[in-house]
Amino acid sequence: MTEDGARIKKKLPKGAATRVFLRGLSISLPPILTLVILLWVGQGLNSYIIQPIGDGVRWTIASTVNEIRQERELLPSEELPPLPNIGNRYRITPGLQKRIPEIDKLIAEKRAASPSGKRVDQRHLWETIIREDTAQKDFAYNSDALSKNIYIPMGGGYIPLHVYATVERQVGPLAMPPTAIGAYMDYVTTQYFYSFWHLSALAILLTVVGVYFVGRLMTAQLGSWVVHKIETKILARLPLIRNVYSSVKQVTDFLLTETEVEYSRVVAIEYPRRGIWSLGLVTGESMLDIATAAGEPMISVLIPSSPMPVTGYTMNVPRSEVIDLDISVDEAFQFCISCGVLVPGRQQVTPEVLKKAFGKQLPSALPAISDSGTILTGPPKTE
Repeated sequence: MTEDGARIKKKLPKGAATRVFLRGLSISLPPILTLVILLWVGQGLNSYIIQPIGDGVRWTIASTVNEIRQERELLPSEELPPLPNIGNRYRITPGLQKRIPEIDKLIAEKRAASPSGKRVDQRHLWETIIREDTAQKDFAYNSDALSKNIYIPMGGGYIPLHVYATVERQVGPLAMPPTAIGAYMDYVTTQYFYSFWHLSALAILLTVVGVYFVGRLMTAQLGSWVVHKIETKILARLPLIRNVYSSVKQVTDFLLTETEVEYSRVVAIEYPRRGIWSLGLVTGESMLDIATAAGEPMISVLIPSSPMPVTGYTMNVPRSEVIDLDISVDEAFQFCISCGVLVPGRQQVTPEVLKKAFGKQLPSALPAISDSGTILTGPPKTE
């Protein structure tokens, strides 16, 4: 075997391995990219819709049930032992101030009950008394509970000790919210929803219900009138917002509003020059001035680009110069994305189809479309 032949033989496995790798890539990429897109969409919905609605629910409940107090409403706690990780920064209610002798007696009893010779930290005795008091069965209904009368400073306000302790167990001491209302929002999540997942489920439900009722409102004459007034009297007069809003509204109306069938028609037009055919999506009727100048009905056609059919060019074409194709919009997108590789089954060209199609044409027929919708080029003209 010659040296050149040996080189060719060595290169073949490398080419085969590359083809196998590319084949595996073509099989694995679609599900991976689909998953990535779904995760990206889900993250966007969670960040910009679900979480804000959930925070709104938490804030509403926290603003209703909170027991935040200001410093002037409370008394200093110098006569009571410090608390672990808090010290004497906490303050107490006037009602608890009257019970200080009772608390001192409980602390003395706890110290006496401890093993002899063992040094007892007064802070831990005080913490134990509070914990045991909080564990009572009637704690939820007992306004005299110790942890409900001890307030911890947070963000310019003071919150009850039992709220602070619950939030600290939930998020950790280093991730405590900076404000009192923020602490109550986390407390509401734990006490009323048990976890953030339940709150997210409620936010999704509220989103669906809210969108549904907005749709119901829009179907009513009064609702449509109100929305129209807001758009024309307020949004249309704001310099920056009016441009963004009008563009976004046109796109969303096109994608989501129920429209006639011609919005989903797939046609073929001769573009960019005669003899070259391109796929197009009919988006509606063209402008009156254009139709008047052309002397015939005009339609607006979006010419999608490959391999990204969501972009393209908008053309105003005479209705007589377009050919309706027997394919769906999804099939047209697949054709563009694959750069013409994925052809719908009923549009695939075979010798039998061509023979049958040409047999139905007149000898002098111009390029036309077959019964199945396939664009054909007729036989050349003879001079």
